[in-house]
Amino acid sequence: MSAKFDFTGGKELVKMLNQMATPQKSIQFIRNGTNKSAQIVKREAKSKVPVDQGSLRRSIIVKRRKTKNGFVSVSIGSTSPIAHLIEFGVKRHLMNQTRGRTTTKKKVGIGGDVVFNTFMHSGHPGMPFLRPALESNVLQIVDKIKDETKKSLFRWVDKNKQRGV
Repeated sequence: MSAKFDFTGGKELVKMLNQMATPQKSIQFIRNGTNKSAQIVKREAKSKVPVDQGSLRRSIIVKRRKTKNGFVSVSIGSTSPIAHLIEFGVKRHLMNQTRGRTTTKKKVGIGGDVVFNTFMHSGHPGMPFLRPALESNVLQIVDKIKDETKKSLFRWVDKNKQRGV
């Protein structure tokens, strides 16, 4: 489970940076900005996790993706197997008994032999934490990408001035 955010002007930014530095450096400048902006969403998502279990909070990660065609990508998601159930909710449904825990048990059998025990899961509404973390920080994300890209570029320019390049 992960969230995606696109912004316009990325190709123009890469083109402008390529005029100042190598394409690899340009991508590195932007990657620095996207990595820092992803941390904003990660922190916010962790604060919005609606359950008291620390494992779901700890499972929220930022994953850097390889660049293709001048695009820089990071995804913010969860490695937890229950994250999507919390984010989107669960409809009422029939489940098989697991590890001896059941509620409203119903035995299903064929010719008098029990095949498996089932129960009705009541379901629950979604309690989003990842999508709201992204949506509530769109302006901060864009500003962070811009600021961090600019900082990376200025550091590179200063470093090259000192070298006399």
